[in-house]
Amino acid sequence: MNITIIGATKGIGKEVLKQSLQAVHNVTVLARNPEKIDIKEENLTVVKGDFLDYDSVAQSVKNADTVVVSVGAMPTRKPVNLFSEGTKHLLEAVKQGNIHPLIIAVTGIGAGDSKGHGGFFYDKIFKPLLLKTMYEDKDKQEQILMNGYDNWVIVRPGMLTNGKLTGKYRALTNLEGINGGKISRADVAHFILEQAANPTYLKQTPLLIY
Repeated sequence: MNITIIGATKGIGKEVLKQSLQAVHNVTVLARNPEKIDIKEENLTVVKGDFLDYDSVAQSVKNADTVVVSVGAMPTRKPVNLFSEGTKHLLEAVKQGNIHPLIIAVTGIGAGDSKGHGGFFYDKIFKPLLLKTMYEDKDKQEQILMNGYDNWVIVRPGMLTNGKLTGKYRALTNLEGINGGKISRADVAHFILEQAANPTYLKQTPLLIY
């Protein structure tokens, strides 16, 4: 499988990179700072570029069967457009390149209709104070993908940990009674690669928690 990862220098994207290479997939990474990719493998190609730059996005996805969007941003109160504008570039690159990869986008608990399911501290304090503008843009990102493409999975992890890969977690589309939950970055990556191989949650927005 040819997998492109946008945002692989840390966090979930780095876990997807490691697990993809272990599974001997052909991996292309789009990175603003390629020197931060400290893995060297024959089946790894690193493209220097930015999610906000159309040309580098187009170059990175031209051979992709699956595109994993796992970009991140530092908490801020300033307006954010990274997620939505980058996704616009991605969909345009797919259209212009006449390709039809599965796009797996990582947003998070609190995006879309998972809003209000993060638990009291997250919903009432942390998200409003530090993540408000980021999640406004993640909401836009989700809508752009849902309305502009037909081959996608949106992954909404709960509170992220650096725990081990267990392969044992819940992927929930019915959030009734759910108020928070944790998931390791390694297990999020595991779910992403499971979906890349067999997209059982196509055009759905599963929340991942233990």
